[in-house]
Amino acid sequence: MQTQRSFPIATFNGLTETAMRLLIILETHYGQDFDFETLRLMDFFAVFSGDVDGPQSLHPVTSARGGAYNVRKTSIAHALDFLLAAGLISDENGVYSATNKDDGDPYRTRYLTGIQSASAWMKQRAKQIGSKAFTSEMRRTALSLAEESLSAQPPQADEMFASLKTTYESDILRLEGLQDASEIFQSLLEIDLKAASNDNGSVIPPFSYFEAVHAKATKEIVSTLSLYTGLLKLRPELRDTPTTTG
Repeated sequence: MQTQRSFPIATFNGLTETAMRLLIILETHYGQDFDFETLRLMDFFAVFSGDVDGPQSLHPVTSARGGAYNVRKTSIAHALDFLLAAGLISDENGVYSATNKDDGDPYRTRYLTGIQSASAWMKQRAKQIGSKAFTSEMRRTALSLAEESLSAQPPQADEMFASLKTTYESDILRLEGLQDASEIFQSLLEIDLKAASNDNGSVIPPFSYFEAVHAKATKEIVSTLSLYTGLLKLRPELRDTPTTTG
């Protein structure tokens, strides 16, 4: 059995956040199954839904956002392994599906509620134009954004400060969502996953892992709020700039 040190206490795009996004996506699409590459696209557009004419994106709409599509592959694979070992999803011949249906209850934070809304929109969009057409649309857009990110120019000073404001606002929403996700997985570990964790310790983190992730998210909220307050003191004109994230 691996030790806790095998599970980095990561916040953004770490095991907890990625697994929660994928679980919401799959539970929203209960009864449907998706291969790895399609889930990779759905994970990306759950937070950049505005790029495919969906709800307002949850993550900052920066010129470098396309790079996120290429760097999440490993974190998605690890998150799927965890969800499979926990019995929250199933895998048949390389396609994944949820074992439970989204019960429709809203999550406690705007970030997870936003993921849920974006997932519901993706389901409706695929129904309207066909799942293959929508998958192709997502793939074309993701590849285009990834290519654009390679040639993105550094922002000018005013753009940089506005982008920082948006990023801090988005980060706070994500960290609050991470707190919520940590508590959800703690509850599952305590009730449903206890036996599974004994047999799959190399894939399922110990209960204390999610406590540590929650503590780190709490600490980072404080530091991000401090940076955000400092930015508004430095550039008070940004106070009246509307946020560009959900």
